[in-house]
Amino acid sequence: MNTHARKAKLLTLLSLLVVILLSGLSACGNSTNAQPNTTSPKPAAPPVVLTYFKIFNAGMRSGDFSALASVYSPDAILTRSSTNGKTTLVHGIDAIMRFYEDLWAKYPGYQ
Repeated sequence: MNTHARKAKLLTLLSLLVVILLSGLSACGNSTNAQPNTTSPKPAAPPVVLTYFKIFNAGMRSGDFSALASVYSPDAILTRSSTNGKTTLVHGIDAIMRFYEDLWAKYPGYQ
C-alpha cells in the first residue's frame, strides 16, 4: 500500500475519532431532564469589562488611550502572551497606554 493511501486512511480514522469524541462530549453537557432556568438573566460581562472594551474600541478608532487610566490603576501590570509562546509584562499605566498606542499604529481601527 502506498503512503498516500495510508495517510488517507489514517486521516479518515482520525476524523471519525474526533466526531465520536465531540459527540460524546456534547452529550455530557446537556441533560434532557434539566430544570428550566428561572433566575433572571445575568449580564454577559461585569460593568468594568464592558467599560474597558468601550474605552479600548474608542482608543482604537481615535488613537487616544488616555481614558484607560479610569480602568487601570497607576501601577497596573499588563500581561501579553503572543502566539509564539512569548509572554511580556508591561508595567504602569503610562507604559500600558504606550503599548496600546503602538498597537493602534500597527492596526488602526482594530475593534
